[in-house]
Amino acid sequence: MKIAFSQVYIEVGANFPFSVHFQRLMTREITALVQPSPKFVEAFGDVSELIFRISAKHELEDNEIRGPTVFKKTKHVEFTVFLPFDVIMAHPDAPKQALFFFAEGRL
Repeated sequence: MKIAFSQVYIEVGANFPFSVHFQRLMTREITALVQPSPKFVEAFGDVSELIFRISAKHELEDNEIRGPTVFKKTKHVEFTVFLPFDVIMAHPDAPKQALFFFAEGRL
């Protein structure tokens, strides 16, 4: 199963500087490490791709996770993770903090 990462920003001025090259690197590295658990297969079936869309919103204090959206025909499952933009940008190393929030949901 491929684990893919992409970005979609819905609020003006709330975005992070992650390049498409970085998204591809994350996709390659995480896909190589992860196998679907029996619980995941039970919940979603034979999925070919799990997609995490990174986004951001002003005024959030913690992550907001939307999904899953299941596409049975193409065997995709998608989640959108909205990161707390203002909280993250208050730190000197904002891109690193964004990744911490994405990976752990906290600092």
